[in-house]
Amino acid sequence: MTKIKNRYQNILLIDDDRIFIVTYHKIFSSIIKYANIEFSMSMATAIDKLHEMHKKGSFPELITLDWRLKLGGGEYFLEKFEQLYSTQYPQTKVLIVSEMAQETEVSKALNYSFVTATLPKPLAMRDLSAVL
Repeated sequence: MTKIKNRYQNILLIDDDRIFIVTYHKIFSSIIKYANIEFSMSMATAIDKLHEMHKKGSFPELITLDWRLKLGGGEYFLEKFEQLYSTQYPQTKVLIVSEMAQETEVSKALNYSFVTATLPKPLAMRDLSAVL
């Protein structure tokens, strides 16, 4: 597989499933060369992580978001991201990941300009590569 070089230097994975995080950290590392990949397991820690990354000057260019987190949902995160960071970081893209990627609720996420796609979970490497 060809690596995507330097398109995304900082990535934030938001998911409450440890197996997903470990697996997709490996997949992102194999697809994207020289990426700093951070993770968060809840909405509250994701917002805190974005604040921390902003302060360090390493704000993510790509965020993957599990739509159905147990502690806060995807819609809440998108609202907070839009309020706090979307105008300051217009290059940051959000990729929604959901077991039910076609559900009506998830399709509302596409109304946000920074949401690039919704993908079904589990992610296939070829699907992920196609949107990167």
